Amino acid sequence: MSKEQRNSHAVWGYVARSGSAIRKSDALDDIVPHDLKNTCVTAAGSGELLLPYAEALQIVAMATSHGIAVLGVESFEIRGDGAILALDYSGYEFPRSADWPQFVNANNREADRWIRNHRLGEERAYILTAVSEAEFQSLKESSG
Repeated sequence: MSKEQRNSHAVWGYVARSGSAIRKSDALDDIVPHDLKNTCVTAAGSGELLLPYAEALQIVAMATSHGIAVLGVESFEIRGDGAILALDYSGYEFPRSADWPQFVNANNREADRWIRNHRLGEERAYILTAVSEAEFQSLKESSG
């Protein structure tokens, strides 16, 4: 799939997850410029944004400066027919501490490290699972 084809299919969406529930993370959506959003592809059905390497690192940095925790990173291959093949995931987990900025920094340092250690080439992308403190609390309350 060419960059032009990918861009023509780009629709925005990050997710926050709680069990099997998936929803868009509005906090991250609000801080990322539209020109950056338009360089990416979206996974069909879920609305998850597939980020190239540089954009993934840039958005992790933005999330950190805005107090948004990147809870995990997944990597994918984007096939020529538009199919998306999962390659790997970060697998890190930090317990939620009372200090939200500390929680954000721990998660986002690991997200940045994982992306840098799993640099992908063309037709590869990352999905970030991210959540703000308010979204995290809301997910926690809704899950019981």
